[in-house]
Amino acid sequence: MKTDYKYIRFMCLGDTGKTSRWSIHNIRTQAFLGEIKWYSAWRQYCFFTTSDAVFNDSCMHDMLDFIKQLTAVHILGTAKNGLTTAQGEKALKVIMQS
Repeated sequence: MKTDYKYIRFMCLGDTGKTSRWSIHNIRTQAFLGEIKWYSAWRQYCFFTTSDAVFNDSCMHDMLDFIKQLTAVHILGTAKNGLTTAQGEKALKVIMQS
């Protein structure tokens, strides 16, 4: 799964087996910008920002791309096949290489 983009980097904070939590950092300064995690009320991954973070369209596009990857892993893994998040990520890699 792609974790490094032009300006931001995603770092895994943990994996419950069904979902995972990711921190977002500025590549240049390593500043913490927020977190992506499962939001059960909406049944999807969401972005939780720090109060003073500012993003341009490029960074928001990259965050959306990353959330789509996480969602695909979740669907391939836990929701459909009873796999762990790591197994879902492996399945996504196979599909993306096809």
